Amino acid sequence: MEFLIIGLVVIYLKFKLMDLEKQVKKFESEIKEFKIEIEELKVRNKNFRLEIKELRIRNKRLENRNERLSDEINKKVELSENNIIPIEKIEAKETVESAPEKDFYTDIAIYEGDSEKAIKMFIDELYERKYKTPEKKGEDFERFIGAVYDLAGYEVELNGISSKKEKKPDGGKDVIVEKNGKKQ
Repeated sequence: MEFLIIGLVVIYLKFKLMDLEKQVKKFESEIKEFKIEIEELKVRNKNFRLEIKELRIRNKRLENRNERLSDEINKKVELSENNIIPIEKIEAKETVESAPEKDFYTDIAIYEGDSEKAIKMFIDELYERKYKTPEKKGEDFERFIGAVYDLAGYEVELNGISSKKEKKPDGGKDVIVEKNGKKQ
């Protein structure tokens, strides 16, 4: 009988051992799956870190671009503020515009020596003006040519206009320009 009990215990232990081996295999399989999942999470974590790094670089680029655009806007605002005409000059210009005949010299004075604006204004209004005399048109044209040379960096003397006002001959030289000590 002892053999029978020993045999039954051995059989019981074999079944237990088989059951434990199945559980070990099951745990090993689960461990393997967990390891695979951990590796996948490591890869995802690495990808997230790379994505975060790329987003930080992109954010820095956008911040730099924003700063450049902000600087450009500020410069344009400063330029615009510098080009604002005081109300007194606007009122003076309105008075000139309401006069019967426009005077190019007065228009230039409004721009305070800004020859480029004076040139643009003259070109825009050249064909719209109605002149009472050809002399007046000639005076405006002399001033226009003077403004062009002034913009190019020359010293300008409008000889024709001043000679006519003083009623003395100018010798045919209406506009005299000088640069680097040389008259032209």
